Amino acid sequence: MATPVVGTAQNSDDARAGAFPLTPAQYGIWLAQQLVPEVPFVIAQYVEFRGELDLELLKWASTTAGREFETVLLRLVDVDGRPYQVVDRDLDVPTEVVDLRDESDPRGVAEEWLRRDVEAPVDLMADRLCRIVVLRTGDASYLVYVKAHHIALDGFGAMIIVRRGAELYSRALASRSSGQDGAPPDKPPADLRTLYEKDRQYRASNRFVADREYWSERIRDLPHVDTTEVPPAVRTIRAETDLSDTADVYLSGSPPTRDASSAAVVLAAAACFFSRRSGRYDVLVNIPVSARTTAELRRSAGMLVNVVPLRIRVDPSWATSWEHHMSCRAGPSGTG
Repeated sequence: MATPVVGTAQNSDDARAGAFPLTPAQYGIWLAQQLVPEVPFVIAQYVEFRGELDLELLKWASTTAGREFETVLLRLVDVDGRPYQVVDRDLDVPTEVVDLRDESDPRGVAEEWLRRDVEAPVDLMADRLCRIVVLRTGDASYLVYVKAHHIALDGFGAMIIVRRGAELYSRALASRSSGQDGAPPDKPPADLRTLYEKDRQYRASNRFVADREYWSERIRDLPHVDTTEVPPAVRTIRAETDLSDTADVYLSGSPPTRDASSAAVVLAAAACFFSRRSGRYDVLVNIPVSARTTAELRRSAGMLVNVVPLRIRVDPSWATSWEHHMSCRAGPSGTG
């Protein structure tokens, strides 16, 4: 169910004229996608709405937010045999509407539609890298679905765009009901070319060298262990269960966990699980970080996320005592 690009001619001289290289993070995604073309490296989410929804206003808000961050305008082109990126401002930004109200089971059909779309292979050079679809499952029931290839957008950026679209929609509704203009625009995000330049400058800096040395030192004497490689899969296996009252207490920031965040508690639990299954007390967990170290970057989208190795020492004598809770110290504030 991939959507082909409609805009400037693919790989034309005009398109290549505005092209710039992929960041190392993007190029890593590119290589991974080439190795397993049948597995789409995409992120996808939907927001469920119950109540009246102004579809035309939603389309406007989605288009406006997408153009502000440029991600929906991103295309890849071939430049001398290498993938480059270009912001194609002639590319239309549709918000599709799929009306399922006549189906016998609208919600079930919607969920199957979502599953098929998120599992569909993506041709990075020919297909759209982002997609926005509204699935209408009832007279006042909607699923607003956003999908993007990871080469164009990371999870942090996706949430920024969704929040911005919701903000624009709410402001427009408030302005319409009050008869007054909406709130003034916020500070703009960095455009995608600027994000590329900032990443390039960082990687040529002493700060990058220091960050790399820091993380190398963190795992320098980690014992070598055999690993079992898990191949990429099209479909994600998901299991759900209700949390026990005890687990809820630990995750809610209660006294047993002191000042640990819920994320730190989950990481500690995962480390204990991996340690028990492997029989090893040194556990290495790869943690995605937003790599947004300035206010400008924190309001920008794009593909910036990085993965850093968090080394956790599990002491079996602490297993039943939260008095010896785990403390995770953050590394340098760079993208590494």
